[in-house]
Amino acid sequence: NWDVSRISKIDRILMWMALTEIRVMEDVPTRVAIDEAIELAKSFSGEKAPGFINGILDKLAKTSLEETRIPEDV
Repeated sequence: NWDVSRISKIDRILMWMALTEIRVMEDVPTRVAIDEAIELAKSFSGEKAPGFINGILDKLAKTSLEETRIPEDV
């Protein structure tokens, strides 16, 4: 029940980057995209951000984001 405006801009950007990798870049494994976002959050965001980002991205990945990948030839 969080409003998106409560999430810091850097956290939103990191999640969008990871979701783009998951949905569009077939050569990037989901786990790698999530791990990269977590590592970036450790360097550029708040103390609780890595866990928050991990939870959100993991939940989205488990709800079949991989099945909705956008083909590269689109």
